[in-house]
Amino acid sequence: MRLDIKGLTLSGKTMIVIEDDLTLRTLLVEILSELGAACAAFDNAEDALINMLGLKDECSLIVVDHGVPGSIQGMEFISMAH
Repeated sequence: MRLDIKGLTLSGKTMIVIEDDLTLRTLLVEILSELGAACAAFDNAEDALINMLGLKDECSLIVVDHGVPGSIQGMEFISMAH
């Protein structure tokens, strides 16, 4: 898949994708990576939170599904990350 991204770059940006649907998660990571972002992808918010707590740099974007497996849901995760 190739995007027409003339001048658009996310180089140097860190992104977190939380999506339990493997196809959608893979597609989101491919698009963001193609734009130059460093992506970490998870199928649940608990694992993403553990990863985020260990980040040395700021996270530029979080893409999260509201209904993911586990005890932390999408909006809860956003509140915790904020």
